[in-house]
Amino acid sequence: MLLPEIVRGDNEDHVEMKIMVDILKVMYNSSRWEDRFGAINGTILLIKFWYATKEPNMVDFVWNHVRVNMLPSLILDGEFRVRNQLGLLLREMIAADPQKGAWHFDKLKDMLLDNIEATFTREPLGGVDASADVALIKGTNKVINTDESGKTMHDTEGWKSLETSMRILQNIIESIGNTLYNFDLTRVLGVIKKGVDHINRFVREISYFVINAIF
Repeated sequence: MLLPEIVRGDNEDHVEMKIMVDILKVMYNSSRWEDRFGAINGTILLIKFWYATKEPNMVDFVWNHVRVNMLPSLILDGEFRVRNQLGLLLREMIAADPQKGAWHFDKLKDMLLDNIEATFTREPLGGVDASADVALIKGTNKVINTDESGKTMHDTEGWKSLETSMRILQNIIESIGNTLYNFDLTRVLGVIKKGVDHINRFVREISYFVINAIF
């Protein structure tokens, strides 16, 4: 509740903004997922209220601290809600500064695609890639539903950060707009091709949302 009040401050020295940046840096490094989730939402508020000022500390915090330093670990965060919120944050970042968003797009895209391609293989390590063999999805072979211990797993289980990374990809593609076509989309299309046949219905759904975002 305090963060919205801090960001609405109108001190010409931007003291409120600097205080909030310091608070958010601590929250991003917290072991509590609630703090990391709060840091993402706090950064969204900070961008909404302060980014237009182009205050150097603000720009540095958003693109260097959050985008470069924090995002690689956050997309692998152990908490689904933290990972899922990153798409909304990246939307806000790109909307606030489309030029920087476009400049960062290739690295963002490649980071997410590396993660998506790695997580097409189900946990535990050595598990089955559920979208490499369509017969595993549409046929009668039930091997995909059992992990190494023999436990039966639901089709939506065991995919680590695959679903959230696909959702983040959807968000940044929608945010980047027509600038998207300045970039090589070969890997994106390859991921979509696998995603639409995935055993996890949520991954299939988001894959179609990514197609829609591209169109």
